[in-house]
Amino acid sequence: MSGAQVFWRILVPQMIRFAIPGFTNNWLVLTKSTALISVIGLQDMMFKAKTQRMPPMSRSRFSSRWPRST
Repeated sequence: MSGAQVFWRILVPQMIRFAIPGFTNNWLVLTKSTALISVIGLQDMMFKAKTQRMPPMSRSRFSSRWPRST
């Protein structure tokens, strides 16, 4: 057998057998983090929609945190 045939018929199946658990782990992590990001993004969008619905004076970022100087 040539070197290429040895690679494709013997080595690649062995490499795939060792690589599948790592690929599966990466896929699960990606799926979980995507779901978490979508939930966080939904909450952020709902907050933005709620603040846009408020009157303009209550939208001020600093009005409720620090007293106005007189």
